[in-house]
Order: sequence, then structure tokens, then C-alpha cells
Amino acid sequence: MSFVNGKVAIVTGGCSGIGLATVKSLVENKAEGVTIVDTNPSGDAIASELSNELTKVLFVKADVSVKEQFDHAFTVTIKTFQHIDILINNAGILNDLTWEREIA
Repeated sequence: MSFVNGKVAIVTGGCSGIGLATVKSLVENKAEGVTIVDTNPSGDAIASELSNELTKVLFVKADVSVKEQFDHAFTVTIKTFQHIDILINNAGILNDLTWEREIA
């Protein structure tokens, strides 16, 4: 039995790259539910494609740098699954000022 079997997860930045690979792994390991939080316009299609009889995948279009939008993702997840077990903060937020600080 997998560690994530029957668990509910939120994955920020879950529509591409490492985030999408993480969502796929959660589905393969029979998580009960996964909420993808991203700004990608293809999010609904990705969630629909990955959902199956064991794992429900939701998409919440949200910018994680906006508190109200991020809070909404939690509200939707709790309303749908009644709880959250795992949070994977994968979304990257980078602007020119942050980049300059990182490479300085």
C-alpha cells in the first residue's frame, strides 16, 4: 500500500513539469483526490484526463501569489473531499527583483 493511498492532496503549479509529474504520481498511487492549483488555461482538460474511478482530480484556476485565490483552492478542496492530507507547494513565483536578488 502506498503512502498516498486514500489521501487528498493539493499541488500548486500542477499543470506542467514537476508539478504535473507529481499529480500523475499521486493518481498512480491511488490518492483519493488531487486539486491542481495553477493559472494554466488547460487545467480543466488536464484534470479531466487524469481523473479515474479511484482518484478524483480537480482544477482550481488560481494565482498562488494572491491570498484570496489561494484560500479559494483550499475551500474548494475541503468542500469536495472534507479534508486535506498533503500540500505540495510546487508553483514558482519569480519576478525581476527576486531574480536579481537570487543571482547577486
